[in-house]
Amino acid sequence: NPQSACVFVSDVPDNEKNVDLIVVAFNDLQLLEYQNKLIKKYLENYNEIICDNSNDKKQSNKIYQFCVQNNISYVKVPHFMFETPSHNHGRALNWIMKNVISKNKRDFVFLDHDMFPFAKIDLRAYFQKNFWGRIRTNGKYWYLTPVICGFNFKNLEKYKTNFLPSHGKNHCFLDTGSGNYFTIYQYLKDSEFFPLDMQFLNIHTREIYDDFDKSLNEYTDKVEIVDHRWLHICGGSLWGGKHNKFELAKDFMLQLQEKGYF
Repeated sequence: NPQSACVFVSDVPDNEKNVDLIVVAFNDLQLLEYQNKLIKKYLENYNEIICDNSNDKKQSNKIYQFCVQNNISYVKVPHFMFETPSHNHGRALNWIMKNVISKNKRDFVFLDHDMFPFAKIDLRAYFQKNFWGRIRTNGKYWYLTPVICGFNFKNLEKYKTNFLPSHGKNHCFLDTGSGNYFTIYQYLKDSEFFPLDMQFLNIHTREIYDDFDKSLNEYTDKVEIVDHRWLHICGGSLWGGKHNKFELAKDFMLQLQEKGYF
């Protein structure tokens, strides 16, 4: 029971080469089930840990049972009162940083539950730089979004981390993970981080763009292709069963895979 037992630790043998793959879950077992199949198929050198940020106890129970049955480490993140989903996500990441990552002391990756690998990936190979991932920008501000981002733990110890959203000048909104811009990213040299390539896909017209088309609605039309290996569905926890974006995206990714895109 995740309410009385906050942690389940898998018995997967430890490997010094592995990095901690922190998947943040939120009220959706279907995403985790599909994601886990692809993780097992494509990823190398990882220790998966599902950190459950769900606010629905029934969903948490399902996710906990899934982890036990599939021998995946599980941690229940405490529920936070929050202003927005972005703030809740950021507070969860700060809690995970303090209570999971700082105790394990390993290099780590944050991965959204609606982010799926579609090609062979050695996670350790990304760690040629201390910071890497999917970058978001707003004016002069940039930050690694927790859709996917990786950190060298020993290097990170010298910084103060803050994954909460924030605001730049003229009140421009910076989303989850942007708090680190003010404590870390603005001080980095280009040689210290590795941005992953980005493309945008209109899931209805099947068009692929190198630059984001603002006419695309993030929650109904857009998906992201990251590093030509990952598919980010976008807004997985907000669908509420209102459309079939997940199925459309899976179908199209399989078609692109057959054509050799991945």
